[in-house]
Amino acid sequence: MTIQVHVGDLRTGRITATIPVVGLNWTDVLNGSGTIDATVTEDVVRAYDLRQKTFGWRSFLAVEVDNRIKQAGPIKSRPWDWKQGRLSLGATGIWSLMDKRVIYNPATADSSLTLSGYSLGGIAVALVSHMLNQSPPYTNLPIVLPAAEAGDHEETWQRWTLARVGEQLRQITQRATDAPDIRFQPRRRSDDPRFIEWVMQVGTDALPALYQAGPDWVFDSSASKSPVLGIGTDEDASEMAEQAWVTGNGTEEDMLMATAASLELLDLGWPLTEADESYPTVEEYPTLTGHAESLLARSSRPIEVLKVTARADAYGEVLPGDYARTITRGDVWLGDMDITTRVKQVSGDLSDELRFDMFSVLANL
Repeated sequence: MTIQVHVGDLRTGRITATIPVVGLNWTDVLNGSGTIDATVTEDVVRAYDLRQKTFGWRSFLAVEVDNRIKQAGPIKSRPWDWKQGRLSLGATGIWSLMDKRVIYNPATADSSLTLSGYSLGGIAVALVSHMLNQSPPYTNLPIVLPAAEAGDHEETWQRWTLARVGEQLRQITQRATDAPDIRFQPRRRSDDPRFIEWVMQVGTDALPALYQAGPDWVFDSSASKSPVLGIGTDEDASEMAEQAWVTGNGTEEDMLMATAASLELLDLGWPLTEADESYPTVEEYPTLTGHAESLLARSSRPIEVLKVTARADAYGEVLPGDYARTITRGDVWLGDMDITTRVKQVSGDLSDELRFDMFSVLANL
């Protein structure tokens, strides 16, 4: 397995150096940014002039595994330890840059932006397109956009709310139980591999989830000479709730509010617990109701995450959002299990192993 770490210019995508590292951890997540943390020695800092090539936000860090860019995004931190002679580079996925961009439209009198005639996924594409093409200049980024799907949704953002593009994209992925997935997949440019670009991928009304085109991946820890090295779990019920409350725009009695509830677990002996979220930029009740239903769907079961460690050569093409069959036999904790799971996060380091965070598609109580 070949692992390379690149640095480059964010606005053009140009790779300016491929650097040796002594420490590396990266994560790729669905509907979010992901991270990269790399450590280099002082001789590398000097040889590659990294102080001038790794400016925060101006420069990117990218991880390439067997000729596939697994994660890439702007550098945000670079602490220097002069005693150890180590530079630590911290980066996040390209989504994080959109968290730094305020939504407004300089072409309108009140600077508000309205997008209409799109599906939810189409709204997301049109919003990123506006961010890339609006005035003032210097908004260019090597992001490849899909066509914006038509639909009957309309969104308006007032400048005074200071809504951010990244947060609004996250909200779109949580609008309803069938809200579209969004991800920005980095890759080398096909016409010039000295450059990388980010391909925006968005679920449609017909297929809101992003997942592999072929059959489900199989992670079978019971198979002879299995590439699955082990399966742990992490369960946290602290955010569990049977009733969800969501607030929108407004104050006190005029605040928009929606709720959703499920009695299924109460009938099975669980006590009533409640959760809440706030969306101060939401001004339409149907939109807020969708957020409440999504929060309930995310909170109405104890969330058990399967922590699967496997050989990278067998599962190097698995992406967050992909579906898999996860199988155990006689496991001391999981027992005999054969369930459909969905990959939430992929992470790696300098070893030949990958780690996958998965959750069951159907709740297991």
